Amino acid sequence: MPSNSSLAPISYGSSIVGFTSFAFTFFTFLRVFWETILTLWSAPKEMRAYMDQLRLEIHNERFYFLSALRQTKSRSRSVKKYHQDVSPLRILNASVKRIHRGFNRLEEPFLNNPPERTEKDIERSTESDEGTDYAPMTLRRRWRWMRSKANVISMADQVNRIQTQRITCDTSNVLM
Repeated sequence: MPSNSSLAPISYGSSIVGFTSFAFTFFTFLRVFWETILTLWSAPKEMRAYMDQLRLEIHNERFYFLSALRQTKSRSRSVKKYHQDVSPLRILNASVKRIHRGFNRLEEPFLNNPPERTEKDIERSTESDEGTDYAPMTLRRRWRWMRSKANVISMADQVNRIQTQRITCDTSNVLM
């Protein structure tokens, strides 16, 4: 009896789909693995760049809101627009303070000697008060950076939105 061992067309198609799916899965795994290695490798430079830029933006916003609130308070309180001027500034200032506290919590594991601070110290600190003496990037810190990078990027987006709202408030005050 002759043996005929050819594959049925459906079996042949199923094999092609299976091998293609395996190839996509394998190459996706390799890409994720490679991205993780690159993130861990570039962590020292990347972390410094993100943290320094975010710190600068937060301090600039805090300085702006402190001076704007002082300037608004120095005007006469009898002006009808006083509450319209101060309310958005206070809300945005509170948001910047909240972001600054979150930034200090995110930055603390990467500092060489994390400062012992109270809430009042955090609110009073200025750019010159803070040291940026980052600790050497060990594997543990690189891993922590990989896990906290998304939070830092999210915080930078929040600061960007606050800057946009501040510019909107300034523009509407100038036009009125």
